Amino acid sequence: MNKNLKVFLYVLAWIISWFVFSSIINAGLITTNVYSEEEKGKVITFFIGAILFLFGGTSLYKEVFTNEK
Repeated sequence: MNKNLKVFLYVLAWIISWFVFSSIINAGLITTNVYSEEEKGKVITFFIGAILFLFGGTSLYKEVFTNEK
């Protein structure tokens, strides 16, 4: 498989995972009345999730993409 395609699929998988994870956490926080749907808590939840997934994706990048020839 082409390396560019692998990188694209890797990044796409992390973005989808971030969105699903943040949506689940956000739904739980809204259900437990930590904040309402109109508040800024949703933005904060997605932002913190993005930071976590950015660090996770970059730390695993070197393990997933070893020097293949």
